[in-house]
Amino acid sequence: MIQTVYGSEEMSLKNVYKWYVRFRDGRESIEDGPRPGVSSTVRVEENVQKVAEILRNDHCASTSLIKEFTGIPETTVYRILTENLGKKICCRFVPYSLTDDQKDCRVEYCRDIKRSAARDPDFMSCIVTGDETWCFQYFE
Repeated sequence: MIQTVYGSEEMSLKNVYKWYVRFRDGRESIEDGPRPGVSSTVRVEENVQKVAEILRNDHCASTSLIKEFTGIPETTVYRILTENLGKKICCRFVPYSLTDDQKDCRVEYCRDIKRSAARDPDFMSCIVTGDETWCFQYFE
């Protein structure tokens, strides 16, 4: 009968048994009960002030450093910084380890650019761009 009425949105038989046991054991509400984990009271004004004070002393403090000083979870620190204090969080570029072949290629690219600059007096009129992995050279 339930399948006829609710179709694909019916509760599974496993959940029906689970709720039956809960109500048989005295539960009277269908609302969610308290769950284990970090309390929502972590993001209170006192902790916002702690984070703000740390930032006043060191505006480059990382979320993990603030976590260590305050004991507040890092995700909560992030939310305090972005939502309560209106701070923008940026990531620092951390160079990754290059293999010896990659290092040799980079050295060769740099030498090639130096040779091009030595040969061509108008080299600076060329656009040279780069990122953390490659160098590109564009000529007009």
